[in-house]
Amino acid sequence: MRFFIVFFSLFFSITAIAQTEVSLPSINMGVGVGPSYGLMGVKAVLGKNDSGMVIGLGSFMGEVFAYSYGYQMTIESFYLNLVMGNVIAVKINNNPIEALKGGGLFLGKMFNFGSGNFYIDVSVGHTFGVEKTSYYEREFSNDGFSFNLGLNYRLFNK
Repeated sequence: MRFFIVFFSLFFSITAIAQTEVSLPSINMGVGVGPSYGLMGVKAVLGKNDSGMVIGLGSFMGEVFAYSYGYQMTIESFYLNLVMGNVIAVKINNNPIEALKGGGLFLGKMFNFGSGNFYIDVSVGHTFGVEKTSYYEREFSNDGFSFNLGLNYRLFNK
């Protein structure tokens, strides 16, 4: 008897959920340059209304893999983006290029064109907490000004 009660409760719950309209989260995919794009690569924003979790994957000059992750908050066409991961690439002397870890805070704007699903994303900001590099026994800070520039497309946008 308990089995039938549980079974019919689940059946009616699933049927009710299936008949309601479920809104899909928007997914923004783009290619570009900057810390949010894994230095040179792709960026995805998973959430609602261009806000949500940011994931960037890329490489720098085809030599080093880079990634970033964080959060983006959008108000109209302006956004604030906070990312962590590989935010800068450096080459010292004849050593290979290194992608250094740190964080970045960016303020940007989305410029829509075409159908409204395509947009250009431009942002400027500051990187922080980046590992220091040594050059002739002197340490240099790698924190500083940075930017993102990319071409993006909104999927499941209503």
